[in-house]
Amino acid sequence: MAGGCDAGAYEFDGVDHSGPARQFGAGNVLVSLGNRVSEFSLQGDWIQDIWFPHLSPSDSGMLGVDAENLDAFRVFLGVFSPAMGQYRIGTDGWSFAVASGWSTVNNSRGAIGHHGSRWFVANNATAGSPSSGVLVFENGSVIGELASGSFVSDLSVGKNGIVYVLGPANGTGSVVRRFDPATLSEMAGFNTMQTAGLTGATAIAADVDGNIFLADSSLAPLVKLGSAGQLLAQTDCIVSGNPSTACGGARNIAIDDDGMLLLGTSNDDLIRIDSNFATASQVLLDVEHGGFPSGFYVVPLPSDNIFRADFD
Repeated sequence: MAGGCDAGAYEFDGVDHSGPARQFGAGNVLVSLGNRVSEFSLQGDWIQDIWFPHLSPSDSGMLGVDAENLDAFRVFLGVFSPAMGQYRIGTDGWSFAVASGWSTVNNSRGAIGHHGSRWFVANNATAGSPSSGVLVFENGSVIGELASGSFVSDLSVGKNGIVYVLGPANGTGSVVRRFDPATLSEMAGFNTMQTAGLTGATAIAADVDGNIFLADSSLAPLVKLGSAGQLLAQTDCIVSGNPSTACGGARNIAIDDDGMLLLGTSNDDLIRIDSNFATASQVLLDVEHGGFPSGFYVVPLPSDNIFRADFD
């Protein structure tokens, strides 16, 4: 008998040569958790987990997530030097770009967004310089900063790539700063109390039509504002079956390809509501496989319009 392997057989070398994780599903959502990103259907069914490698023993938390396309997503990770992590199917999996010059960060909030090849990542430092702001990544390197001047509650990228940076509520309203994605220069912003009578907001989402949506992490309502910050509509987010009965506890807002809002709440609800607040649905995400921390960040995956049947 020959010493080599028989035809059709192979010798196992102790290395896992299996292919990359299966492609994400069009129209599903990604949820960033403390140590992984999970994919869910809009019905709340768990699809898969994608785990990330620690950069050091002190690393904790995927603090924000944004989908690049159906083959990749990026996250904000960090406790000391903040990093942007990328997961791309079909290549080498995880890779990270670590921002130099930033020290200990307050990781109680995470926010990330992109326009073209530029990615914007919120960071709130408790020591070092700058004290808080938004890092701008391009081609794996930090090329600049959007100086917020205060704690960054959330950010979103809207029409024409304008970056909306939401500051903290301080009793006189929340500050929304706007930045040009190309020059990184600040544009005219607004105070939510002065323009819409809104005292506080902790989550923001901007759509491709120039509208802005704000929600609070503990109090209703959810509001829709125009590009200048003027109040257009509001709702208390009452949804059939929603235990919280309101937008209270809205951890994050995102907008899908159909213009629907996705709210991730602190009680693990995923609420989908139309931009005029006329209809809404709510599901409890399947968390039995691991459980969520207090709240989570959610991003919709792009829809596959090729297979949609509702075109003329």
